[in-house]
Amino acid sequence: MQLAVEQPELHKYPPYQGTSQLRSAASDFFDRRFGLRPDPDRQVLVTLGSKEAMAHLALAFVDPGDVVIVPDPGYPVYATWAKYCGAQVYRMPLRRENGFLPDLDAIPAEIARRAKLLWVNYPNNPTAALATGDFYDRLAAFALHQSS
Repeated sequence: MQLAVEQPELHKYPPYQGTSQLRSAASDFFDRRFGLRPDPDRQVLVTLGSKEAMAHLALAFVDPGDVVIVPDPGYPVYATWAKYCGAQVYRMPLRRENGFLPDLDAIPAEIARRAKLLWVNYPNNPTAALATGDFYDRLAAFALHQSS
């Protein structure tokens, strides 16, 4: 640590967009893990944490009057940023009897049609529930059905 303290070039904040080395490392990780190679300068966004990333996502996609579907219980930032963007929040209950997975069939058709975002996260916080590949297949089919 003393060696780092003695280096003046380390006495500053990193660039807000992250260093090019960090963005390149993230791109390399996606390539190794998923076979995708995002452009580190145009397609990798460095954030201070998940809350900032979710806020940016809402700001990028949600307009006043849109619908955002949020899990309940769920991370408060989902609803907070939807409201900040002027969206209507639809709370999607996560119930024990359903393994804390959303009941996609219970979402009213008009809500589903108008939704710009539907937040899911698994392993789920705060329930610790896990989602299966089958659930994600149903979720993708649900989303594709709404967009057609």
